[in-house]
Parts: sequence; structure tokens; C-alpha cells
Amino acid sequence: LPQFGQREMAKITPLEIQQFHNANRSKLAPATANRIFEVIRRSYNLACGVWGLLPASANAALGIRLHKENNRRERYLSHDELKRFMAALENAPNQCMADVFRMLLATGCRKNEILQLKFEHVRLERREIYIPHPKSGKGRHVVNEVAFEILQRRQPVAGNPYVFPGREEGKGINNPAKAWRAVLKEAGIDPQTTTLHTLRHTHASYLVGVASLHEIAGILGHASTQTTQRYAHISESELDKTYAEIFN
Repeated sequence: LPQFGQREMAKITPLEIQQFHNANRSKLAPATANRIFEVIRRSYNLACGVWGLLPASANAALGIRLHKENNRRERYLSHDELKRFMAALENAPNQCMADVFRMLLATGCRKNEILQLKFEHVRLERREIYIPHPKSGKGRHVVNEVAFEILQRRQPVAGNPYVFPGREEGKGINNPAKAWRAVLKEAGIDPQTTTLHTLRHTHASYLVGVASLHEIAGILGHASTQTTQRYAHISESELDKTYAEIFN
């Protein structure tokens, strides 16, 4: 939508798809343009192949290549930025949101893994968190002392199963973007270059030098060490402070 949404697939030409794909590249990041095209390509593959709704000759997505993706983010917080960030969290008016950010930094989990965390996934007696449906598709356990210090002060809200409850009854926090920008502003950190995912990169960067890439992949829930390889180059001299110092 709106360019192809009301068109019959068999009447769309490869040239039109190519022009659409190229136009997206001029206004979107390469990865975003590729994800849009992949939806189109998957639709044609289903219609012309798996489902047999169209002849193979109607596949207008054949031969169109993905754009080269060079927008991978490897931003992580420096030691000085971390100190300012933690101080800003202490001053944050919404400490539930602040604890979300602390958890993301302490565990290296993805945003939704923490936002969707329920008390039933927290096993205090075993001091572990169970992530049931991560991006990799395999559940995993997170063992982290700092995370448990945070979780021990979270109190259940009646009728809400989530560790970090949202404003809607029975639901978790949906969008922490506003609180995130406020914390970054307080800490003097550029919001244009710093996303919630930066906390995951920062956590991973502190594991470099004390854990193997295979171990880091397991902690972060990567399906393979190829994704983890991006952290192999990080300088230990820049990351010589421990989480104990940052969180205390």
C-alpha cells in the first residue's frame, strides 16, 4: 500500500517492482527497504509456488536483488556515558520505566523480552529468569545477580501478570520511547544515535574479554556466533570497568 495494494499480482511487472525497490532505497535505510521487498517476494513465492494460485511466469519478484546493508548499529555506551545514564535513572520520575532500562542493560535481553516478562518467568529460588519465546525461537534462562536485585523490588499489581505493568489493566508497558528520551536528555546522551538496543550492545561489550563468543551468543540468545562476531573487535581498554562499579 498504496502502490500495489489494490493491484492484481499477475499484472504487476518486474520493472515496477524494481523501480519500487530502488525508490525505497533512496528514502529508507537499506535494511528497511529490503524487509519491505522481502514481504513482496514472499507473497509471490507463495502465490506462484506453494499455493499454486498463479503460474510461475507471474512471479514479478524474480531476479531482483536485495540492497547492500551497511546500516548495522554497533553503538554502545562509553564508561562516562554509563555513569551519566545510571545517574539519570536514579533521578527518573517513573522508576518502573527506569527499572526496565536497568534490566535491559544488566541482562542484554531484547526490549520485548523484558517488556513481556511475567512473574511466572521469574524463579527467585533458582535466581534465574526464563525467556520463553525469544527471537531465536528457543527459550533460554538468564542468570544475573544484578537483575535479581532489580526484580526483588518489583511488586505485583493485582490482576496484572507483568513484572513491568503498563497503564492498561492487565497489560505490560507498551512503548517506553518517551521515558527513554527523557533519560537520555537528563544524561546528556544523543538520542539520534542511541536506542534501547544500545543497552544490549553495551551489555555484550562488557562480556568481551571475560567470555568466549560462543558463551556470549548463548547469553544474548543468538542463533549462531556469526551475529556475535560483531563484538570481537571491541577494545578492552575502553571497557575496563565492571558492572559492579556501574551499578553500585
